[in-house]
Amino acid sequence: MATLSFNFDPDRFMDELKKDIQKSVENDLRNHPEKVLGDYIGKEISCECPECQNKEMTVINNSCVRCPKCGCIDHPNFVFDWGNIFE
Repeated sequence: MATLSFNFDPDRFMDELKKDIQKSVENDLRNHPEKVLGDYIGKEISCECPECQNKEMTVINNSCVRCPKCGCIDHPNFVFDWGNIFE
């Protein structure tokens, strides 16, 4: 009978798992922004207006935001800051 031997590196495994989770979440939110925005309809979120660079916009539906300053309507571009979420 053959014996299989390998060295398991738990740190490397955890690093790869974190990257896989982050990539999955980022792709999911880029493809389905309604999963996040649906909970914030009518509320202001931290989002920069492409027209006037105002730092807050109001969520008007599951996929769009409106600038209260200039009235610009746009789709938000998600920027992920993972910080220390896995620590």
